[in-house]
Amino acid sequence: MSYSEWTEYGYGIENSHELNRKFFDYLWGNKEFITRNTIEYVLYHDSTVDDYLINAENNGTDDTDFFINPFMPVADILNAKYDTVGFTSYPSCSDTDQEAVLIYEPVFPWAMKDGDRSMTRKKLDRIFSELAEIFGWSNVKPDYLNPHYAG
Repeated sequence: MSYSEWTEYGYGIENSHELNRKFFDYLWGNKEFITRNTIEYVLYHDSTVDDYLINAENNGTDDTDFFINPFMPVADILNAKYDTVGFTSYPSCSDTDQEAVLIYEPVFPWAMKDGDRSMTRKKLDRIFSELAEIFGWSNVKPDYLNPHYAG
């Protein structure tokens, strides 16, 4: 097996807070936007969104697949709500001490949806600030991030 390193780039936030009841309430309240890809990342192909959320809540921090990348369903929700493809998440990485991140990445023009075409830093600041408020997280300031991974 080979070892590789890579860096991503985007504007967003790192997960440096505890995942609390408000975080899970947000996921439950927006579960219709969580994609099959996210569910299958953690559970089997025949699992439902409810299975996914129950599994995440019941297993707490022992559910390494979910808690390595807790922002994965949030990216799904944001892309659906804002008609974009640019919101994405990357997992934490113990090899580089990288926290999980939720970022908006640059998108090729031919891959853009209407929401991507009108996305601005001001809108992103508002979106990330609203998320932090919903989750009850303080001192969250979006920034340009370049998470580094290895494995």
